[in-house]
Amino acid sequence: MDFFNSQYITESTRNDIRFGLIDDGLLARSTTKDEDRWLAEINNSQGKEIQFIPVDHNIKIFDGQNERSMCDGMLYDHEKTWIAFVEMKEQISEWMRDARKQLESTINSFRDCHDIRLFKFRFAYAANRKHPHFQFSQKQVMQEFYNQYKFRLLFQNNIDVK
Repeated sequence: MDFFNSQYITESTRNDIRFGLIDDGLLARSTTKDEDRWLAEINNSQGKEIQFIPVDHNIKIFDGQNERSMCDGMLYDHEKTWIAFVEMKEQISEWMRDARKQLESTINSFRDCHDIRLFKFRFAYAANRKHPHFQFSQKQVMQEFYNQYKFRLLFQNNIDVK
């Protein structure tokens, strides 16, 4: 399975300094419009060519009869040195755990077919517009995630392109 295969819906590259991600329940997408609907904000201060691929409902992977739960989308730069998987939530309870599980599933699937070492900067974002501030530290969870998957897990809405 090749996440970069042209058979999947892929947005055109963009080099906007700032844009957002929206998930209407079908395919997540990037946009510079409708800021009030952004679930995550992308800060691309260097104006790099960024590619967004919706993952959930687009790249389908099955375990037997069951479809794997995947994160909402994947961002990467044109040189493929930076990659970020993004799961967006709008719920209050259990959202961190749910987002982490979807990111884990997606990253495991990605690692099965791609050499992650090609990407110098690897991130997994769990974004929640309704709950952007956290009352307790997630350092242990974040460190365990990095140790297992070699992706830096961040619970935040702002995504900085490296």
